Amino acid sequence: MADYNLYFSQEAKDSFEALLEQVKKRQGVKTAKQFQKDTRRVLGVVAKYPFAFQTIRGCACKARYRASHHFVLFRVVGDEVQLIVFFDNRQEPIL
Repeated sequence: MADYNLYFSQEAKDSFEALLEQVKKRQGVKTAKQFQKDTRRVLGVVAKYPFAFQTIRGCACKARYRASHHFVLFRVVGDEVQLIVFFDNRQEPIL
């Protein structure tokens, strides 16, 4: 089976950039690079197996990563995985 195409909503782009900047400020450049690597890894799994993740209210899925502190909400539409938003659950969500 082919991978699903990933589509980043503007909110997903903005929230990821905000999280990346926050990680960089709080934990340094090295950790920020690892955060990017971890994000690419989990998005690769999401693209291959989007239905393997927890479903929320039947319309969105949640993929946790980085010691379960971070997650991304997404939905599957046809052959596309639409990334909705990235969160850090140790704080107020960045919206």
